[in-house]
Amino acid sequence: GYFSNERKGDLISRLTNDVQEVEISVVNTLTAVFKEPLNIVGIFVLLFSMSARLTLFSLVLLPISGGIIASVSKRLRRHATISQTTLGAMLSVIEETLGGMRVVKAFNARNYVFAKFQFQNDLYARTTQDIDNTRDLASPFSEFAGVTVVAGLLYYGGSLVLSGEAGGLSASAFITYIILFSQILTPAKSLSGAFSNIQRGLVAGARVLSIIDTESNVRDQPGAALVGPSGGGKSTLADLLPRFYDPSSGQVLIDGHDVRDCTLHSVRAQMGIVTQESILFNDTIYNNIKFNTEATEEEVIEAAKTANAHDFIMASPDGYQTTIGDRGGRLSGGQRQRLSIARAILRNPPILILDEATSALDTESEKLVQEALTRLMSSRTSLVIAHRLSTVRHADEIIVLQHGRIVERGTHDELLQREGGLYHRLSQMQTNAALV
Repeated sequence: GYFSNERKGDLISRLTNDVQEVEISVVNTLTAVFKEPLNIVGIFVLLFSMSARLTLFSLVLLPISGGIIASVSKRLRRHATISQTTLGAMLSVIEETLGGMRVVKAFNARNYVFAKFQFQNDLYARTTQDIDNTRDLASPFSEFAGVTVVAGLLYYGGSLVLSGEAGGLSASAFITYIILFSQILTPAKSLSGAFSNIQRGLVAGARVLSIIDTESNVRDQPGAALVGPSGGGKSTLADLLPRFYDPSSGQVLIDGHDVRDCTLHSVRAQMGIVTQESILFNDTIYNNIKFNTEATEEEVIEAAKTANAHDFIMASPDGYQTTIGDRGGRLSGGQRQRLSIARAILRNPPILILDEATSALDTESEKLVQEALTRLMSSRTSLVIAHRLSTVRHADEIIVLQHGRIVERGTHDELLQREGGLYHRLSQMQTNAALV
């Protein structure tokens, strides 16, 4: 259920900008993280051999520098989280606007949509500026901390040398010690910059990696149907079969095997899905039907014929090689649905899930699609989800859902005999509506 809860624009941002941010973070920090600590350790070994007392004193002062860097890093990470989230929200506004351009124009909503985009864009710009400002401050702060430590060493070490308590460290050796200690500042500065980059990379990496309670007891039937009022849980229950979700309690069994004990690939390989919204890609008709199969051209054409799609395909400008546009936008709703059915037919799955496959079609398109579905449903286990009871009256078993629970089950005739039952009430309402 992860993808159904996320905005597409934000997912696109995670898969593009966030992945790139992780890559930049790794490339820019890899050398510093492995090389500079070795330099620092090597210098400290030399310093310790020259004066253990002064070196221990410098180690006491170093937490000052570390505290400043930690404070800057924490601030960077907080701003990076806001920045990446805001960019995802901004891309979501763009994606939704482009996808719903007809609605935006029809409702004269240009200013409304532009204001939403402007708000996210301004927030992203401010956050990015804050990140740049904080990052620019990181280097001066680290240098200031380094100079502070050197000043402390000069004061403490100088007093030891002048008082003769430096343990054999002469004035010239002390100067050499200070010069050698100052060489730590360069690798420390590089590490500070690396930590700044790492903070953005950590936030982006976390966003990249971040990619219902019902009794799922549908008995084995050649053709079962799920019906019920809107929001009753029909589509959610059907989504448990291909493991788009896993049940929080109970089991979903296929041939006696819990689907959670099977791999996602093996479960989904057994299923074909046709939904109310035909999901097609900006590619040719041929490639949309053949989608992720090794089918031959003859098999693709045969699937199209079975789905009542062959005739309109041949009437298209380039036949099966016609490009259909984003989401199949150059086709009618009925044509898109028949291509989805052809794709499912070509896969020849043992289990078929039909989720409101004809509810959005006109009468003529519905007839053609229903004929194709009837052919597709033959000789295989089918699970049909429908609002219109007339489309499921011949199902071997009808399961009635309400509030995510199975409240009735039986054949069409059996359920109609239960006066006062939910199925009986739904049937009466639809019959009365048809007579009006």
